[in-house]
Amino acid sequence: MHKATRERIIAALEEAFRKVGQSIDLEFARVALKVLRKHTAPPDNLATIIVSGVWAGVARALDDADEPTPEGLVEICEEMKTVPYAIKKPAATQFRAVVKQLPHPKGGRKRKLTDI
Repeated sequence: MHKATRERIIAALEEAFRKVGQSIDLEFARVALKVLRKHTAPPDNLATIIVSGVWAGVARALDDADEPTPEGLVEICEEMKTVPYAIKKPAATQFRAVVKQLPHPKGGRKRKLTDI
C-alpha cells in the first residue's frame, strides 16, 4: 500500500475516534506499532494482552524502584505469585467500564437507564 493511502486511512480512523470522544495517545500507539511490526501480535486472546500489559507495567515500575533488601526481595517475589489472581476483578471492572465508554453502532438499540 502507498504511504499516502495508509496515512489517509489512519487519519480517518483517528477522526472517527475523535468524533465519538475517544482519545488516542499517539506516542504510545506509535511505540505499540513498532512492537507489533517487530514481533508477532498475541492471538486474539484478550487475557494474553491483559497479562502482557500487567507484566510490562510491573517491569516499567521496577525501572525506577530502589533496590530492595534481601528480605524485601523475598517478600516482593511472594507478592508476585498473587498477581495473576489479583488482577482478575480489577481487569473485569475496568474492561466493563471501558466497553461502556465505546459508542454504540449507529442504528443500535437505545441505551436504557439500566445500562449505565
